[in-house]
Amino acid sequence: YTLSLHDALPISASVYLPDDDALAGRVPALVVMPGGGYSRRYFDLPGPGYSQAAHHAQRGTVVVAIDHLGAGDSRVPALHLTTLPTVAAANHAAVVIILDRLRAGTLAPGVPPVDLAAVVGAGQSIGGQVLAVMQADHRTFDGVAVLGSSLIGTTIPVRPGVLAGVAADGAGIDWGWAFHWQDKPVPPELASLIASDIAAGL
Repeated sequence: YTLSLHDALPISASVYLPDDDALAGRVPALVVMPGGGYSRRYFDLPGPGYSQAAHHAQRGTVVVAIDHLGAGDSRVPALHLTTLPTVAAANHAAVVIILDRLRAGTLAPGVPPVDLAAVVGAGQSIGGQVLAVMQADHRTFDGVAVLGSSLIGTTIPVRPGVLAGVAADGAGIDWGWAFHWQDKPVPPELASLIASDIAAGL
């Protein structure tokens, strides 16, 4: 289910539900937030076996993927409003609305009330920074996972055998290695996506 909360907030989100049998019991929820330059579709890539959202939903977890203010399909506010505290507050309010609708059975026609056992937030890169502020200021989640980021100092991964050392402007980073785990042959539809992603970041 895709919803835009423009009636209340300039936030867009997608909700991925387990099958009806799983929804009949208590289920966990995972709220995921993308890194800079990405949208919530980061968690639902088109290649077979490459959708993190589908992976979790198929195993009985409700997944909520959010576009931050100014990202993806969410409204782009004035630049001075896209501070971490403002983005975190908007995300928190969106999460509360979505979870309340899930619990009440008002998310979408045909979706029954969902008994949520726990809600975990996961943020990738800048999404992790937003997540940290959401949790510090609003206590949005029962648990959190800050991924691909550090609250102390982020270290960019390098290929085995390559000495670490990157210029302040990011020159010398092997973005393909740092951003795309290539543990198996990549299907053609994802190879072009990876190439586009790397080209867009340079």
